[in-house]
Amino acid sequence: MFYYVCSLLLASKFYMKREDKFSVVAEVKKQYSSSEYVYLLDFTGVTVAQISVLRRALANIANTVVIKNSLNKIAAEGSFDLLKDCFSGQIVTIFAKEPILASKAIVAFTKESSAKIIGCANKTTFYDQAGVAAFAALPTENEMRAKLIGTINGVAAKLAFIIQLKADDKCAA
Repeated sequence: MFYYVCSLLLASKFYMKREDKFSVVAEVKKQYSSSEYVYLLDFTGVTVAQISVLRRALANIANTVVIKNSLNKIAAEGSFDLLKDCFSGQIVTIFAKEPILASKAIVAFTKESSAKIIGCANKTTFYDQAGVAAFAALPTENEMRAKLIGTINGVAAKLAFIIQLKADDKCAA
């Protein structure tokens, strides 16, 4: 998707035919409708190599798109109206299904580059830079599973120890 949009923009030397604009808006509108969270980053001063690092970090987590702000605003209408005032400057739009892994990758990227987080939104709430940082601080689903399994195993081990003490008649109760 990223290459498709960029190739259309570069091939037309920043002038797009009307039908190309319709197809780009339709593609991005599909991304908006299928995503739970949309992140906006201002990538002013960021090199192409750095953006490539971000895209690789988000490869299995989210989709990254760079298009004209006017087309992005049109594509966001209806599903992510909370973002309508955020499309100014050089914007990279990131579409994600879940917020924690994407936020971790984005916050790590902004620490290493000059990119700035504009915000994140789901269909009902807009989160600013602090909200994205809060998402990044949360444990992932796998980390939560590991903690839960560790807790269950700890209780089971203590229970087995008490049963063994009782069986050996070393426990009074």
